[in-house]
Amino acid sequence: MSTTVNRSMPLKVMQFGGGNFLRAFSLWMIDILNKESNFNAGVAIIKPTEHGDYHLLRIQKGIYHVLLNGYYQGELRKSIQKVECIQAIVNPYKEWDSYLKLAEVPSIRFIISNTTEAGISFFDKDSFADCPPKEFPAKLTRWLYHRFVFFKADPSKGCIILPCELIEANGEELRKCILDYAVLWSLPEDFTNWVLNHNFFCNTLVDRIVSGFPKKLSEELIREIGEEDPLLVAGEFYHSWIIEGSELFQQEWPLTNKRLHIQQVGDLDTYRKMKVRLLNGAHTVLVPLGLMTNILTVRAAVNEATLETFLLKTLDEEIIPSLGGRREECDEFAKNVLERFKNPAIEHQLSSISLNTIAKFKTRLLPSIMEYIALKDAIPKRLVFVWAAIIVFYRGEYGGTELILKDDMAIVSYFKSVWALNDVQEMAKEILANKTLWGISFNKELELEDLLANYLRKIDEKGVKTLMKSLS
Repeated sequence: MSTTVNRSMPLKVMQFGGGNFLRAFSLWMIDILNKESNFNAGVAIIKPTEHGDYHLLRIQKGIYHVLLNGYYQGELRKSIQKVECIQAIVNPYKEWDSYLKLAEVPSIRFIISNTTEAGISFFDKDSFADCPPKEFPAKLTRWLYHRFVFFKADPSKGCIILPCELIEANGEELRKCILDYAVLWSLPEDFTNWVLNHNFFCNTLVDRIVSGFPKKLSEELIREIGEEDPLLVAGEFYHSWIIEGSELFQQEWPLTNKRLHIQQVGDLDTYRKMKVRLLNGAHTVLVPLGLMTNILTVRAAVNEATLETFLLKTLDEEIIPSLGGRREECDEFAKNVLERFKNPAIEHQLSSISLNTIAKFKTRLLPSIMEYIALKDAIPKRLVFVWAAIIVFYRGEYGGTELILKDDMAIVSYFKSVWALNDVQEMAKEILANKTLWGISFNKELELEDLLANYLRKIDEKGVKTLMKSLS
């Protein structure tokens, strides 16, 4: 059975994902709007993946705390907020009927998701009969179709959909996947028209550093809030939710609260590129280089001289130039990113950021490599070195130390098979030709292949730290 934790508010929001980020971002915002305006929005949390069951969230009846710590308006501050907007928790893998039953709730208007960059994808083996299908867009298609049938194509029962996955045009991509499933499953044309005309897919961009549970502060926090809360999640004060698309969002979602930085814009692309390439790109640079040199957090990484210098050089000489123009704005954003990374109150674990690193590399760093090559007619050596470091990371071992891989088993198995080749040149050729991983094949880029193979060889021969120094 699904868990109903509170019936005090109508369900207005269905959210795919109840992890650290969304708990300290969208749910935190909804809770503020409920308490400081008449939004009155209950949330149903949907488990998007098979593993786990939000057991703690169920035990705590959807209630938890958000700790914000760090610099805010020039001062070091701290804030603790109890979040109480979750009304129901549903795991489609165990409660499929309850999941579809939510489609019959007339008050649900907003759908939020954060299933990582790998989450918005189409899988042609997903079947309409699956309970549930594998991919998140397939689950959402089933839910929307059930709603379409139950409410007899009522235009007013469409939804405003706000994906938070860090991919370009995330709303458009999610809509495309749903339309592809409609074709795959031979759903009626009236359903397709209802999706297109009465459901509104907004492209969005999210930004807040969220570090999870602050173990070092646990005893102090228990005294402060008066109870244990293993779901307490910590983050920075800074946050931004930029939304492109439907005017209905502006009409139906309160935007007047000055504490919340929610902005509707006509064109998201310039904001998205700068944020994804500089902030998220920097995270993806730090993951393999930090974990392979026994550094566990973002703050520790940017306070280590060799790694900080390497990151600064990579941002300044390779990532920012790949963006083309707006140099002053990018420099200022990059400076703020480093300051945020050094926040003394945030312990952002590199291991948590390592989830789906291959998909993150494709979204966050590969575009910088490709655009740098196009603009400069040269290869960005530091970014290719990071690429090689990620490949070594996916071997699952470095310097005699096991590295924990958090990715789809098919991707983990692929890299295991590649490492079985025992020839770095053949490995580089195979990996660069893999269009499934990168969305493009680099099989004719011989200079890139040679450089990647060279770094794969040298990482084991000389070590990551030595190579970072030489590249800085």
